[in-house]
Amino acid sequence: MGDLAQSVGSLVALVTQGDSRVAPSRRAFVCPKTRQDETCDGRLHYSVIDDGDSRPCPLDRYRAVRAELADALELAGYSKGRNPLADPVHQVLLAKWSETNRGGLKTDYTGPGEALHRAHELAGMGFGSGYHLLMHGGKGLGKTRIGLALLFWALWDGKRACRVSWADLVKVANGQSSFDGEAQKAAELTIDRWRKQTLILFDDLGTLDERENERAFATLGSFLDNYSGQIVATTNLRGATGGDAFIRAQDRLMATREIKGVRLKAVAVAFDGPSQRRV
Repeated sequence: MGDLAQSVGSLVALVTQGDSRVAPSRRAFVCPKTRQDETCDGRLHYSVIDDGDSRPCPLDRYRAVRAELADALELAGYSKGRNPLADPVHQVLLAKWSETNRGGLKTDYTGPGEALHRAHELAGMGFGSGYHLLMHGGKGLGKTRIGLALLFWALWDGKRACRVSWADLVKVANGQSSFDGEAQKAAELTIDRWRKQTLILFDDLGTLDERENERAFATLGSFLDNYSGQIVATTNLRGATGGDAFIRAQDRLMATREIKGVRLKAVAVAFDGPSQRRV
């Protein structure tokens, strides 16, 4: 056993030092999820003991979504120049404001402090195993920032997770009601992909257009009736401002989940205070 450990250590040392016998694509990528006896090329983890053995990189999807949502992350406080492996998205977005971290999350008004507590609580429960979380209130108060942090924390933990924007939801709703067969098919394929996610961030739900709300929230309600995963949602709407369709969808979002015989009541966090937007 000691000889094996010594051999593994020697191989890892060779890879770390950039030995010429290791393919460049397998030694150039530094992945925090790599085990002691593995290398990573950004897509697959390879065993340094058995050259034919590999497994998907747990952060492959995390990196892809980070690139896809780069603009949204920039607005939320995670700059495009950051390395998402060295500076995990969730850690940066959930770090509190301080004199040395002026880009941090401010918690001196209603909402962010409780939502931050809930974020850590949900991570401790395990993404997919916790309650639904709805964050509502005015614009620029940090709801999307915390929602994105939870999304990327789930991805960091290797869970299947995605963000669905209001525009995404409206597109699917319009596709479902379209007379175009291709549009209908695309909408159903999108819904099928959503159903496979462990966690979904429904971000910035609703407008003041009741007709658009009616279509989109009807689609959301129908989807939630057949979805067993976990929901994190944000909205600027309050009470009846989104119309009857929003009230019905909100009731559905606040439904109690039952996980392994335990009933988990959904949590709503209200945000109220001055806009914190820096752009």
